[in-house]
Order: sequence, then C-alpha cells, then structure tokens
Amino acid sequence: MVLFEVVNCRGKVCKIYAVGSSPTRCHLTDFLNVLEANYHTNRDGLYALFDLTAEKGFDSIRNKSVHLRNGIFRVREGNLRVFWFYDEDKIVVCTHGIIKKKQETDKGHLDYAIQVKKTYFNLSRAEISIIPYED
Repeated sequence: MVLFEVVNCRGKVCKIYAVGSSPTRCHLTDFLNVLEANYHTNRDGLYALFDLTAEKGFDSIRNKSVHLRNGIFRVREGNLRVFWFYDEDKIVVCTHGIIKKKQETDKGHLDYAIQVKKTYFNLSRAEISIIPYED
C-alpha cells in the first residue's frame, strides 16, 4: 500500500495521508487535481480542512465530518466528499473523493472505503510506503 502525505504535516498534531495505487498515483489528489473550475473553491476548502486537521486534530473539523459505518467518516466541502478513517487518532487516511450527486451515500463508495481500511490494518508498517508532501 502507498500513502501520500496530503498536506505538510511536519511538526503537526496529525498526519493526513491519502491512498495511492503506486508511488506516482494518489487517488485523492488525482481526483482533486482534475476537477472543473467551478469546484476549485471547494477543493481549496478541503485542503484548508486537511491543514486544520493536521494542525489541531480531528475535533477541529467535527462539524464538517460524519461517521458513516465501520469507522469510515466522510468530510464535506460544498458538493465534494472525501472518505477517510483514522489510526490511533493521530493518522488520518483518506481513501478517495467524490462529487455528491444524490442525497444518499453510494454503497459502492462506502464499501470501497471499508475495504481500504481493512487492507490498511492487515498490513504491517513495513508493507506501507509513505510518500512525503512536496511543496
């Protein structure tokens, strides 16, 4: 498994990571980087939430996040949603992002996030590569 540091977390309270499929492919940042211009304000808002979480911890964004099931949370900014879970309250792992198109959360997105979480916790630390944030 490959995890990408989403924001600069050096010296911060929490580490914010996103899952990738290879050392050059991060699911979340790939999604956020190809959004149409009308979503850029929301995208920037998500990055601000990630920064705030890294700086002050999960409680700082509790009003923007909701627990869905099996330890999977969803944070929102406008019509953008990011699925995530945490490890020991100090590591946040974002699985992927979507554009909200309907009222209910698509079961497939939740199932995917649950599967990523299971995979993460079944791996040893040596089996997880971390790609540091680059300015």
